[in-house]
Amino acid sequence: MGMEIETTEEGLLARAPAKLNLHLSVSPPRADGYHDIDSIFQAVSLYDEIRFAPAAGDEISLVEDGIAEAERNLVYRAAVLLRDLGRARGKECGGVRISLCKHIPFGSGLGGGSSDAAATLVSLNRIWGIGATRDDLVALGARLGSDVPFFLFGGTARCRGRGELVTPLHDLFDAAEPLHYAILAPAIHVPTPQVYAALDRLRPRGIALTQTSVIDSIAPVDLLELSAKGAVFSNDLEMAAYRLFPELEEIASRMRQEPFLSVRMTGSGSALFGLCRSAQEAARLTDRLRAQLGENVRVRVFGVQSLPGLRWTDRDGSARRR
Repeated sequence: MGMEIETTEEGLLARAPAKLNLHLSVSPPRADGYHDIDSIFQAVSLYDEIRFAPAAGDEISLVEDGIAEAERNLVYRAAVLLRDLGRARGKECGGVRISLCKHIPFGSGLGGGSSDAAATLVSLNRIWGIGATRDDLVALGARLGSDVPFFLFGGTARCRGRGELVTPLHDLFDAAEPLHYAILAPAIHVPTPQVYAALDRLRPRGIALTQTSVIDSIAPVDLLELSAKGAVFSNDLEMAAYRLFPELEEIASRMRQEPFLSVRMTGSGSALFGLCRSAQEAARLTDRLRAQLGENVRVRVFGVQSLPGLRWTDRDGSARRR
């Protein structure tokens, strides 16, 4: 399953997936201070759960469990932006109660807050009957955060610009067998701006970091095979994050002692993931690493698989798994 939304007695239940960056190239800073990226995002089977229930009046209320203030605001802001769009189109958009249960670790590079925001847009679009198309919601999502548009496509996609320019790779990845991973999420909050600033400091000193993407040099038909082998791809932010948080590099080194096909950091960290040969190997390695690392260095360990993309029906403004 990708993002999944189901009807309940009270309203809707959305399951918002995490993502991994299979590859991440980062440009030097632009004139506005932001960095362009060229990345392959992949949705995986680790979920937050969000419940939506119509409520009297017109208030948007939010109850959260296991969430940080920044992410709470992102969900709330998504609801407000969509309500504004709906009212501009003459929709009533009454009150709603949102209950959010977090399972995706905060500050881990797994995209939980962005996924929650995307699920909020899709769910309230249905509850309020706004009829917004995916393009409408992508435009709103880009105002909320660079990763939000990806989760309105799901599956596997190439994301460029600040992340908001999404090219789905569903035709390549959805028809193939899922890829399997073990994710290690240390209890370390890694501030994204600090990692990008550290990257910018490292580059002038001659540190060998990729400044251009390798994706354009790879034939599209080869992307899946290379992803399944963990070959070629890299993450420009790894070295910067490791300089700031040496314990992350220690965990990566420990993971490389296991028979993963590859070990990478996702996004700006702190989560790391290992590509496995099968679901059985992912389960075995996940159990072993959980037993060895969980208590010693406060690492949460998850076994996950890649997810298919969303099929969007603009006719009724709804999204379903492919």
